[in-house]
Amino acid sequence: MTFPVTSQTLGAYIKLSREVFEDAPNISNMVNTSLAENLGLELDRVALEGSGTPPEPQGLLGATGVQQVIHNATLTYDAISNAVQLIEVANHTPNAMIYHPRDRGILDRLKDTTNQPLRPPESYQNLTKLPSSQISLITPASPDVGGTAYVGEWSELLIGMRRELHFVVATVASDASDDAFPQYQIWVAAWLRADIQLGRPAAFVTIEELLAS
Repeated sequence: MTFPVTSQTLGAYIKLSREVFEDAPNISNMVNTSLAENLGLELDRVALEGSGTPPEPQGLLGATGVQQVIHNATLTYDAISNAVQLIEVANHTPNAMIYHPRDRGILDRLKDTTNQPLRPPESYQNLTKLPSSQISLITPASPDVGGTAYVGEWSELLIGMRRELHFVVATVASDASDDAFPQYQIWVAAWLRADIQLGRPAAFVTIEELLAS
């Protein structure tokens, strides 16, 4: 099976004074590691939430064929159980859930009628749980609302790399707030080109909260 890959460019850069760039020990490795980590996190984010509008690939959220569970409360075990069921009905095996740490906390604090921790169902227990702050919060100011949760058979999410991580060091560069040359700065930029494809979209479910208008 082959998939059309339409690579998009993801980039990041760091600004350094010339003094730091020239004098700090091991600065090149530190900068390269930091940029690589930032781009890795950004690739994680767009794999889940990418808009499909350049420079972002289309992520799981809103992708054609991905199933949905809509609920009007905070994340519950029922919503996760429904997601697992949808994937299994589509003849796939869900193996992990990616969710915001705030949602993990919400689930941890669920209580029964005797104020004891609520026992999770088997469908939830069998999933690998992967908290990620790369998921956008639905209502950032509210501590009781998380973000979209993603359940799936993750071998069906494919990342195509058109070009691996590439670094450039520049002394002449500018953005809306700074100009490297007159400020005696060194800017280090990195970018990669990648696309997100779904082998079988029905192997995934997004669990989304329907907020009251």
